[in-house]
Amino acid sequence: MTQTPAQCGIVLNSSSFSAGEFAEAGGFSYTTSVSQCPHTVQSYTNWIKVTSATYDQTQGAVQFDVATNGLSSPRSGTIKVGDEVFTVTQAASTCTYTLTRYSQTFDRIGGTDEIPIGFSPAGCAAPAIDVRAPLGMISLTSPPVSSPGVYTEPYTVNIYQTLVNYIRQAQLLIGGQIFTIKQTSW
Repeated sequence: MTQTPAQCGIVLNSSSFSAGEFAEAGGFSYTTSVSQCPHTVQSYTNWIKVTSATYDQTQGAVQFDVATNGLSSPRSGTIKVGDEVFTVTQAASTCTYTLTRYSQTFDRIGGTDEIPIGFSPAGCAAPAIDVRAPLGMISLTSPPVSSPGVYTEPYTVNIYQTLVNYIRQAQLLIGGQIFTIKQTSW
């Protein structure tokens, strides 16, 4: 006689969670139709981190953290328990970023500098920085450093080696604003 094992059904007590724009923790529980049924718990989004997943007999619980949304649009992601999907939606950022200056010029030797980026309200994540520059011109030297109301982004402009008198230019898109870097070859 052959007997097939009982199917493992999973029922989530809730199927979604809505988070505000800032970092937040959440959780949900679930039950399984049979005791000790094999299943996995996994986040399928890099801004949702499963901090604990417990399971005993037919009862399970999941705790997770949601990172601050630095984007100007809402986003959604998922955690899967077996084949069941738990959806996390997060509100768009209301953060505003301001630059105290908008450009810097370097000679052919290059150098280091920092860009002060003001933000409000408190709790805003560091803004995403999109570097549009000739290959090898600029390198961000560390993630932004935070102090009350200001992020500081250190950067390095490398030596400009050319035999032609020329000015090269780069743009850093920071929280919807443009910081321009110019470097002369002389």
